[in-house]
Amino acid sequence: MSGGIHVLALDIGGSKIAAGIVGRNGEINNYVKWQLPAKYDSGFIVDSIIENTNLMRGNSSIAAAGASIPAVTDAKNGIWVYAPFSGVSDFPIAAILSQKFGFPVYIENDVNACAMGEMVFGMCKDTTDFLWVTISNGIGGGLVLNGKVYGGQGGCAGEIGHVTVEENGGLICGCKKPGCLEAEAAGFAIAKKFNAKH
Repeated sequence: MSGGIHVLALDIGGSKIAAGIVGRNGEINNYVKWQLPAKYDSGFIVDSIIENTNLMRGNSSIAAAGASIPAVTDAKNGIWVYAPFSGVSDFPIAAILSQKFGFPVYIENDVNACAMGEMVFGMCKDTTDFLWVTISNGIGGGLVLNGKVYGGQGGCAGEIGHVTVEENGGLICGCKKPGCLEAEAAGFAIAKKFNAKH
């Protein structure tokens, strides 16, 4: 592994977690990914992160960690507010991980983090206004205005996954409402509709 200070990058998803040791210029020095069980809670998330990242990081010098969270997120206070897909809520993940690791941990909503990455490393380097959309276990949107991620009220700007797109019933979403875009068009919904027809 190259010398210097590194950052631990954590990508927490609905069905998997990935972790990497990242250098100053974005180079990935080491990497691990693991699947989550169908049902899990906040304690399992923390335990699996500690176990898998400690094996992967070795003796590398870590200055801080950044974690993308698949949920409504209070990034300022480090709180995983609520994730319809898993039901995890009111979870002070940044403080808990920071205490266990011994260095600062910062969090951001996963889709907002994707939008930030696209501004720095991707196709939107020269674009100041765009909407990033992620379609996976859920559907989310990160809204960038004037070169900055726009959180809006409660950090929910751009979160298009829970817009009602099927007014006459529709599939029940993780948020308990029927007909959300996420319930109708996320990865699990596409698979469910395909299986129902075949």
